[in-house]
Amino acid sequence: MIARGPYADMIVGLRPEQEQEEASIGDVVRLTPVIVDETEPLALDRLNAVWIACDPELSCLDTVRTIEELAPCETSVTSAGFTSYTHDPGCVVGTGPELERVRNANNPLFMIAGMSDAVDAEACVRLLEGPGDASQRDCVYASVQTIIGPEWPLVEVFEANELPVQVPSEEVAIPPRRQEPNAHPEFASWSVFVNDSLVLDTSHGDENLHVTASVGERVRIGTTMRAFDEQEYFVVSDEDGAARFSRASERISVEWLSSEALSAFESSSNGLEIEFTVLESGDYVLYAVAGDGRGGVAVASLAINSS
Repeated sequence: MIARGPYADMIVGLRPEQEQEEASIGDVVRLTPVIVDETEPLALDRLNAVWIACDPELSCLDTVRTIEELAPCETSVTSAGFTSYTHDPGCVVGTGPELERVRNANNPLFMIAGMSDAVDAEACVRLLEGPGDASQRDCVYASVQTIIGPEWPLVEVFEANELPVQVPSEEVAIPPRRQEPNAHPEFASWSVFVNDSLVLDTSHGDENLHVTASVGERVRIGTTMRAFDEQEYFVVSDEDGAARFSRASERISVEWLSSEALSAFESSSNGLEIEFTVLESGDYVLYAVAGDGRGGVAVASLAINSS
């Protein structure tokens, strides 16, 4: 998020240590892709990119396959004074490796980028129309779905800007109007045991950790999230034709990725604890990705040196 919009004061604020995940209407956001090869992130200046509006009735990939000509999206101004994109399927919302714009729609976007002088974004679009060839290795494709929220505190603003709402403003009760924005979670602590001996214990969520273990040793890793990371929010259901709001709570879970295969990998139901055996000597990295189920994420890495 680059700048808060004109309706920020209508939304309950987060704690100073929380990072807001969802952008509200009128907020200025920047979308920045992170693309890596086998060793490191790639420089953004290598990307010749276009950002295309997807057809809500089709997948982003099918939308692109219907494009006859890359043309910019037409715009109009709503009664509330915001720029609105017509988002005709396949129109170009922006160009360049990063996209900066005012949030005023929930439309999914598709980034198409060429990564070499010989293959630009338009060439990558054309490659999708056929079976593909070796040139497609110089193309990057990514779909992005960003959600405006929270809806309930701004339901009248949504209506004034001609955005769809789940429930008309006159049916939204007071408690949902006080819902806080969704925030990203954060790792709070780490503990690592090697053959039941504690080798690492932190009371803060370091994003880059290092552990040494020998081949054949058993490693157990545990992590925690901050107490306030599992937020409450409201969901709506239809009850005899009337909107019924009820409270729900996030349940954070962690997925683990590894640069090398792990033996006898075991995980707790929510992924906050894993256990495995070191198979081979060398250096490899574990990545922990925590998600709240509503778009909030946290990522951390743990480097393991084995001998």
